[in-house]
Amino acid sequence: PRKLIQFFYATNSEGVGKLIEKIFIDIDRRKHSADDARIVAWNLVNFIKNDKEFNKLLKIKKFVVLWTGNSFHVLLLLRKSIDLSFYNKYLSYGSGKSKQESFIMKWADEINKKTKIPVIAGHEKSDKFIILDSSNTPSGKLARTPFSLHVKDWKTYDGICVPVSADDLKDKTLISRLTKLTPEKVLRDLEKYKKML
Repeated sequence: PRKLIQFFYATNSEGVGKLIEKIFIDIDRRKHSADDARIVAWNLVNFIKNDKEFNKLLKIKKFVVLWTGNSFHVLLLLRKSIDLSFYNKYLSYGSGKSKQESFIMKWADEINKKTKIPVIAGHEKSDKFIILDSSNTPSGKLARTPFSLHVKDWKTYDGICVPVSADDLKDKTLISRLTKLTPEKVLRDLEKYKKML
């Protein structure tokens, strides 16, 4: 089972109902290209940085972007913790919410309009859309650990989870560089990666 060979960590403490120190957004690309996911991640970071309404509500200490070995995670490390009610009000998604109420839905809509890549907020896997999924933000949820392997099957890994800078997301050659990574190359550049976490 994958759970026995891939490493995960609790994104915001172990257990339910604890304070949230970071906002976690998974970019699930499904059948879309990894380069589409790169473009979506780049735009997501920029829309968040420039969202005055969002930035009035909370202060971001640092952005951390992770290449998962297949797509991207965008993490917002917060200066001050928020609680589950803040997440439910502003960062969750669903049929009962509008993009005026949910920042994640608003950002998905803005990225969709700007890039013409079909993007929605949600959790359900879809071959039609790239999904912005913030559901791993509440405490007790798990995510892939940096420097772990992305496993294709029981004997093959097809990627390595490493941090990338937000500026790296502008680079059209980024995906080809990331897919050529080996554990040896990652270990050699570990100091560089540590600075991005």
